[in-house]
Amino acid sequence: MRDGASEFRSDLAHLRVRLREFANTLHRMAYDSDFIDHETPPAIEPAVLDQVFTDLPYGIPANHLVDDLTREKINQSEASEIAARRGKSNTQISNAVGLALSGGGIRSASFCLGACQALADHGLLQDVDIVSTVSGGGYTGAFISRQMAANPSDPTASLRNRNGPDTDAIRGLRAKVKYLAPSGFAEKWSMICSLVAGMALNWVAPAAILCLVVLVVFLTEAAWIHAQPILSLVALIAIAVGFLFYAIGHARNRTRAIRRFSVSAGIATVLLAVSLIPPLYTFYRYLLEEGAALGAVALAVVAASLPTVARIVGLVDRKFAEMVLLRATLVLASIAVPVIGLVFSFAIWDLANVPKELGFLPEFTKQLPPEWWGFAVLAGLAVILGLIAVFALNVNLTGPGRLYRNRLARSFVAISDQSDSFVALENLNTCTTNASQPSPGKAPYHLINATVNLSTSRSPVLRERKGDFFLLSKYWTGAPSTAYRPTTEWRTSDGNIDLATAIATSGAAVSPHMSLMSIPSMTGLMAFLNLRLGLWVRKPGVEQKNLRPGFLNLLKEMFSFGMDEKSDWLLLSDGAHVDNSGIYELLRRRCKFIVACDASADDNDSFATLMTVVRHAQIDFGIQLMPRLEDLRSDLETGQTAAHTLMCQIKYPGQPDGLLLVFKSSVTGNESEFIRTYRAANPDFPNQSTLDQSFDEAQFEAYRQLGVHVVDGLFVPSILGLGGQPTSVSAWFRRLATNLLPRQV
Repeated sequence: MRDGASEFRSDLAHLRVRLREFANTLHRMAYDSDFIDHETPPAIEPAVLDQVFTDLPYGIPANHLVDDLTREKINQSEASEIAARRGKSNTQISNAVGLALSGGGIRSASFCLGACQALADHGLLQDVDIVSTVSGGGYTGAFISRQMAANPSDPTASLRNRNGPDTDAIRGLRAKVKYLAPSGFAEKWSMICSLVAGMALNWVAPAAILCLVVLVVFLTEAAWIHAQPILSLVALIAIAVGFLFYAIGHARNRTRAIRRFSVSAGIATVLLAVSLIPPLYTFYRYLLEEGAALGAVALAVVAASLPTVARIVGLVDRKFAEMVLLRATLVLASIAVPVIGLVFSFAIWDLANVPKELGFLPEFTKQLPPEWWGFAVLAGLAVILGLIAVFALNVNLTGPGRLYRNRLARSFVAISDQSDSFVALENLNTCTTNASQPSPGKAPYHLINATVNLSTSRSPVLRERKGDFFLLSKYWTGAPSTAYRPTTEWRTSDGNIDLATAIATSGAAVSPHMSLMSIPSMTGLMAFLNLRLGLWVRKPGVEQKNLRPGFLNLLKEMFSFGMDEKSDWLLLSDGAHVDNSGIYELLRRRCKFIVACDASADDNDSFATLMTVVRHAQIDFGIQLMPRLEDLRSDLETGQTAAHTLMCQIKYPGQPDGLLLVFKSSVTGNESEFIRTYRAANPDFPNQSTLDQSFDEAQFEAYRQLGVHVVDGLFVPSILGLGGQPTSVSAWFRRLATNLLPRQV
């Protein structure tokens, strides 16, 4: 299985032919008869291999976190789709072939494209029954689904020619691979305005709350003035009470004691923060009246130092620099956001206390008591901002997720510049060359994996994960915790879910809530800064009056409340937040043969993507995966691995085994000169950061060629043995298993 060993075995196979010819010549000279050649027996006995390749029925079995009635409906609809793709009427499907395309942004999309092109050229892509995609793998999955459905007579025609020349479809994809890059100044300006406007509209909600808080303080100003000295004392008392509760109760019930202390400490913190408002307001007035020049100088110093800092950062490792800059930005933002809130509060306080002698005030206001002006200003602002937040805010439209979706639609969903970019999920795998009579396509059934974030769920299954596996597909959408319902019944604020929205949601890597990858301390900050690619979807059966996710949904994102499986609206994010491999749903359906493209970044040999699905499969389904990873571990000096691939058995409980074949985006040293040259100039290849989503042509081609190289390596005679090229995935797996599974049976 090692790349170097494969080359040696290939040379040895040719040498054996010559040695047999020589042995036969000597035998004829000595005995006047042909030499009887006894072939070396296979590594796996044929009887054992036959047992491994026993037929495996397709479908979700009982007790796989899905109720029986829904499970039967899901199995029937998917089996019917697979049977139609196979051109058979029998819906009793067995030995299903699954293709999993992992997450990893455009890096994964490029690698997976090359792998799929190689499978198409070897005549095996058309055998795939079901494709399961996550995040960046979904870009390529959508592209493949659309291309294969468009040409039922020859589904893989537009995907072949891995070594060139490009087909029209691949050529068009190359032109759009910088899917996030604006095409000109006008488009760039439009993107900036859209993002700024969305962020500003989101800020309306917390601004309305601050106006209400300042209004309460304004109406009770006299009481607050006398209460300030007492606040610090009450805060100290709260801390003392908390310590007392903890000291007395920790021996009896430590959890309850900690909870009581936390409440007391929270009250004390709030009181201390309130007591600091007067000195902070004094400092704010000082900056406005006397220290404005100081702020301008500080800003100028920071601006002038940025180029120098950037040059210094450029001298260190790129990935390290990205992490440093990201963390520095978040630290600055965590300081800036509270400051912005305070400054806004102080500003509207000053506005409420504007002297009525100012000339711009209406004449009639001079006859009113001074406090009426302040009340009118604060109440008016609170009402106006509140009305905008309640009736105009749609958090699915204000975040950058909509822009992300539109770019993906144009680049990976649209078959041509004239075709539809927004295809409803229920219309997947439909050939529309004849608009009056659309016909079924020959594409695999597409499973798109996302995560539903349920951070406040009380379910013991979800409490640790803080989310669940959410599936979007042609017929069924949902999760075990939220129940599966027909896809046509799910809604976003725009209506039905389309393919572009689904793959954008599956790739919503940046979100305040990220299930296993959530950072609770950053949730509110990320929501406030509009770092939100996630999508809110409305559960089937919700009242029609609740037609869009608005003010309340934004507060849920900021403060993490009311986010459980019973909510009317559910927040979806990147499928990689629970499973980055795409393998999980194929295991749930008991696929016999699973081909997995793993393009996740793994430069520390943690194999997090593969090990996560191994853990989840064991816990949720009782399915055992037994991968051997020694050949995929990188050399400490060269960073190279011994192999690109591994094969292992899938132990389905009470059923015949399945087989998993993994293609890993790694380098072994025997790649093409183009790939080696690119890696020499970019040492972090093939684990470049997903923050880079604007690949140039060389970068895209390096990953695409790597995908081609990895797959082609499993079609050499030293791996396949004699007999020519396999004509089906089943035959291919059987011949691979002969060489790659000797220690796993």
